[in-house]
Amino acid sequence: MLNCIKPEAGRFIIRSVLASLLLCPTVLYADLTDGFIVENAQLKLGETEYVIDADIQYHFSQEVLKALEHGIALQIDIEIQVRQSRKWFWDKIIYKATLRKRLEHHPISNQYLVTDLNTGVKRHFQSLSHALEFLGTIRDYPFFGATTLEPGKTYTTQIRARLNTESLPAPLRLSAYITSDWQLSSPWFKWTIQQ
Repeated sequence: MLNCIKPEAGRFIIRSVLASLLLCPTVLYADLTDGFIVENAQLKLGETEYVIDADIQYHFSQEVLKALEHGIALQIDIEIQVRQSRKWFWDKIIYKATLRKRLEHHPISNQYLVTDLNTGVKRHFQSLSHALEFLGTIRDYPFFGATTLEPGKTYTTQIRARLNTESLPAPLRLSAYITSDWQLSSPWFKWTIQQ
């Protein structure tokens, strides 16, 4: 004899499935709001060298913001690469660099500090939004010499930003490795340069 599901139970299951399908986009959207986004970037030739401009948005998870508010410093690595396109081989990396920035919150003064770890330059801010705006604005950052790129070649430049979990204090590192709250990174933002 076949066991049949009672009509009430069947309706409950159908309602539950429909409700989860309706809520699913909301959950996915909530996950997409955390992370980094490179909005735009460009490489410009200055007098003696190429410089880079970029605009990056930083959206930290609640777990990361909580750690920041409790005095944990966050290191952001902005990775930039220039690759030469080759027909029969993998692209060749011509030049790469990592801009390292540290974001800190000082609970006593309630100020935020952004330090450029490449140059040592520090800036203080009264609010997190101002600190993040400064952190995400890169202007005329020296990248490489003007003679590095060869005429007649095609190059791809790419940039991404990521939270460096290796720089966290040891007790937090394990949590950062196993939870998605700490895995914050932008996709590569790419564009082509024709010399």
